[in-house]
Amino acid sequence: MTLKVNIKRKVQVAGLVTISLLSVGLGVSHFSNQAQSMSFISYLKPNNNLVLNPNDVDIGFAQAMMKHHDEAIILSTLAIHSADPQIEKLTHVIVIAQSHERGLMQGWLTAWGKPVVPSGSTMDWVDLPSKQISVEDLNYISRCKASEGGLMPGSPTMNDFEQLSSRTGPAKDRLFLELMIRHHEAAVEMAEFAGRHAQSELIKSLTNQIKREQLKELLMMKGML
Repeated sequence: MTLKVNIKRKVQVAGLVTISLLSVGLGVSHFSNQAQSMSFISYLKPNNNLVLNPNDVDIGFAQAMMKHHDEAIILSTLAIHSADPQIEKLTHVIVIAQSHERGLMQGWLTAWGKPVVPSGSTMDWVDLPSKQISVEDLNYISRCKASEGGLMPGSPTMNDFEQLSSRTGPAKDRLFLELMIRHHEAAVEMAEFAGRHAQSELIKSLTNQIKREQLKELLMMKGML
């Protein structure tokens, strides 16, 4: 019981971090190569298709990746007091960067007039018309549908959170790296899928950023194991 309460407190802390950094995400002025000369507010002009005409992939990806980032923030919060300076630095980087990206996605969904939480399953958005599907897409869709308990591929289970919360020292560091490597690999795969089918240049730019940054972190984390 105490362990579950402690995890709930960690989740609340992660939520507060996300909320505190939301304004940073919403105010970004130089997000992508396509948008370097425009502030976020300039995307809200009525004739700007970047915001006003998202497709189902744009919306679903933003909703799902927000949840995915929440998981990464919670994992990092649970491991943030590591005695290993590399782990400690990495957890802070993940919390700040992913809270920032989460703020962007929440802002875009709000601008699109869409909910931040999907009405159905988190990964329903991957069901594309058959004419758009490649073998690579079919494999990804199949893994999403087969994911245990309806979780996104790579998502930590409650048991994973409990194990990470209860461990200490090098054992905790190692479990954090193992869980975060799996989580990053899933994020890269989701970003690649969305990048192939998104319509909004905002989402396309974000998928490229996620792939670039998380692939770097993957190399770092694998080298730390």
